[in-house]
Amino acid sequence: MLKGISALDKWLARSTWHTGHPIDMGIFYSAVKEIISQNPNVLLHESEIAAYIKSSQSGKIEASELERLAKEYSQKAELISDYVILAK
Repeated sequence: MLKGISALDKWLARSTWHTGHPIDMGIFYSAVKEIISQNPNVLLHESEIAAYIKSSQSGKIEASELERLAKEYSQKAELISDYVILAK
């Protein structure tokens, strides 16, 4: 498991985490930054981030919507970490 993946908890604890609101996105990006800093040169794999989101939000959002959201945000996290690794 990724070190510091629990940094996502602050974002996932918000009732609006999935809305794309700028405040929520800022919290998400800060969490991704924290996870990247604790896992230098490690790609944040979409599957691991998605699994964490789904385990945190299971039963709180309709399953197919949760699947869609987990995929959307985990892809963003992987893309950001890929960029950080390649930009070094």
